[in-house]
Amino acid sequence: MFLYYAMSYYRGNVARSRNSWGPMSMSMDFHRLDPDPHYAEECTERMLSAQMRQLDPLKEDLAEWLNKTLGICFLTGENLLSELDNGVILCHLAHVIHDQAVKMVDAGLAKGPPPKIQGKCFERAMRRSFFSRDNMENFIKFCRSLGVHQNLLFESDDLVLHNQPRNVILCLLEVARLAHNKYRIEPPGLVQLEKEIAEEERNNSADSGLGSLLSWQFQATPPRIMTNRMRHSR
Repeated sequence: MFLYYAMSYYRGNVARSRNSWGPMSMSMDFHRLDPDPHYAEECTERMLSAQMRQLDPLKEDLAEWLNKTLGICFLTGENLLSELDNGVILCHLAHVIHDQAVKMVDAGLAKGPPPKIQGKCFERAMRRSFFSRDNMENFIKFCRSLGVHQNLLFESDDLVLHNQPRNVILCLLEVARLAHNKYRIEPPGLVQLEKEIAEEERNNSADSGLGSLLSWQFQATPPRIMTNRMRHSR
């Protein structure tokens, strides 16, 4: 009797249909849970907040570097983006790097030509105005002339509208690194630390016999080449 009811229940809940999966398939209704929009928004806000906190030490380091390089004293990590978003300070930075590059090239201490400055700097550009975007475009062109890779360049609205602060920070760090390597402008602390670590690792690998031994030991084993004699022996 139990077997009869079991088979009846099975027949009632299994639909036989001919499709691409075979002569018989089971029809099951799966209820997909719709995501809570409030929860998704909260997760997005938390993620963005965490990313902004990670940028804080970079912004502080850049603010200190810009103060020293430009001879000013009002930039901080908190006001960095709001002070830069009209492009005026960045235009001044471009002129400082350009002037130092000209001196280095004329003295034969750097390879030319120096990076180009294009366009006019609108000193009284209002925030989020067309003039501020013109300043930003001119600075981006300067960055490209300096040698900043295309992948590290930011777009005007990334800074004018604060759309992508991370892109701006990474680009400015690359500008500082290139200005130091090419024209001996004092770099930010993080760039200097990165250089010292790279030099230390390079010296250790060059001077240490153990380093060379380990580097040899962990090299990938070259592929074994089978000769005609080995083929015939098989």
